[in-house]
Amino acid sequence: MYVRIARFEGALSDWEERADELRRRIADTQEDERPPIVRVMMLFDEQTGRGAGLQFCESEDDLAEVDEFMNAQLVLPGAGKRVGVEHYRVVFDVAPAEVRAQV
Repeated sequence: MYVRIARFEGALSDWEERADELRRRIADTQEDERPPIVRVMMLFDEQTGRGAGLQFCESEDDLAEVDEFMNAQLVLPGAGKRVGVEHYRVVFDVAPAEVRAQV
């Protein structure tokens, strides 16, 4: 699994509104036009106005497609300025209940 992380600064504090807009954008995108994202997360620190958008995908090829798609999107109003985009391979992703079950 791979993840693209876009970091933002200077965001307004009402991220619920931005999350609703993102949900609308996803719902309005036709199935055949959606990039191969398997999970999306939004993070926000109300104290600093910083946030991050994470998009998870299955392969490096999917990551490249997701990156191209996301770079073509307009930043959500009030989301601040995008200050960086990073790509990672996910090497560990286990829920706490799964860890306890393995011990």
